[in-house]
Amino acid sequence: MFEFALGTIFAGAAVWFSWIIFGRRKPGPASTVMAQLTPPSIAPRQEQKPKTVDKAKSGSAISMAELSARTFTPVENLEEIESVLVDKRAVVLYGPPGTGKTKTASELTEHFTGPQGEYEVVVFHASYSYEDFVEGLRPRASPSGIDYPVVDGPLKRLAARARSRPKNRFVILIDEINRGNLARIFGELMLMLEYRNYDVRLPYSGERFQLPDNVYLLGTMNSADRSIALVDYALRRRFAFIEFPPSIEVLARYLDKHPPKISASIVLNLLTSLNRRIRSEKSLGKSFEVGHAFFMEPDLDESKLDWIWRYKIMPLLGEYYFDQPEALEQFDLETMIAA
Repeated sequence: MFEFALGTIFAGAAVWFSWIIFGRRKPGPASTVMAQLTPPSIAPRQEQKPKTVDKAKSGSAISMAELSARTFTPVENLEEIESVLVDKRAVVLYGPPGTGKTKTASELTEHFTGPQGEYEVVVFHASYSYEDFVEGLRPRASPSGIDYPVVDGPLKRLAARARSRPKNRFVILIDEINRGNLARIFGELMLMLEYRNYDVRLPYSGERFQLPDNVYLLGTMNSADRSIALVDYALRRRFAFIEFPPSIEVLARYLDKHPPKISASIVLNLLTSLNRRIRSEKSLGKSFEVGHAFFMEPDLDESKLDWIWRYKIMPLLGEYYFDQPEALEQFDLETMIAA
């Protein structure tokens, strides 16, 4: 205790003596260093224009021929989808993974809406809800604490603009439509999809809502995740389902434009043999086929083909045969090429 007190006395004396000899230091460079440690968010910024919250996009004036060139899909197939979408106003493209459903739907939406129309893209998932899609209460910080205002979802926002521009087309593009709880997400929209002249009172805002005639729904679904037979029958009546199977024709068109460094016939025969074997499996079938888009890679050579097979095709097959790992041996790449 005595040693601690004696040390404190000596330390205080040393500080006092330095002030007498050198004078008390004034704030110098340390102030500059502290200024540099100021968080960037506090530093003054140039005035910026506020960004719009609305995520809608305008379409483009691409022709049907250009759309076909972008997707490598025959014009007649695209025209059929467009015709059904105009008539039904709600379409789902379904098929196994890798058939280009999302790519085609996105490009078709660009063409369908045109520069005067608009579209919004949403992705359904297990926790996506009516409150996300149509309207719902959302927490918001306020001076008094937390408020819960009614916030419009993408469907309601797009419908408001569509109502003010009835001559233009507005599309809600729904990717992975089968991954959500559709009855819960659509709610009273189930009625309005079939009867556009009906209006209903929304549960949160209390507003009367009617789905305009110029609002279209275009969805995509992976048939390997969920069969159409498992989709709610009421929803199946309100959507037109168009199959999107693997296409040797589409792959051939791509390989013709992007010549591979191996024989194109090897790639085409490989996809044909693979899907033939999958279809022959009682536990699988055509809903589990492998899509052509897996092989639509530029400068495709033996090394890249092996990489695609090892890291894309085999993991997918591993999911199909998760309880039969020995069955994967029949899908050896060299064996499949020789088949």
